Amino acid sequence: MMTVWAVLGGFVLDALFGDPAWLPHPVVYMGKAISKLEKFLRPRLPKTPQGELLGGAVTAFCLPVGTFLVTSLVCLAAAKLSPWLGLAVQMFWCGQALAAKGLVQESTNVYRELTKPDLPAARIAVSRIV
Repeated sequence: MMTVWAVLGGFVLDALFGDPAWLPHPVVYMGKAISKLEKFLRPRLPKTPQGELLGGAVTAFCLPVGTFLVTSLVCLAAAKLSPWLGLAVQMFWCGQALAAKGLVQESTNVYRELTKPDLPAARIAVSRIV
């Protein structure tokens, strides 16, 4: 039942506040983790298609498992301090995962730029999403 409250609370937080501008989105941290893992793996694996495939497989395994472990440990530690704190952390992260308000805002910016005859500005708007 707590999961339902976490998702509902995250939806409400996202609808009200969106992604906080002062805090990078979790995808930014995932991108940094991918970069570090790639820098670690590339020199250690053969520079062949099989080596690159293995590196991709290791990254595809490590990123979701690592994300799950880190978020689980933080949520468990917060819940151990206080069940309400644990719920608040889960709500916050659910809101960031949904990110619907930010996606609507950025998509609207892309649309606005595409309606103008300025393709470079539209490309910049798209780059804020991806």
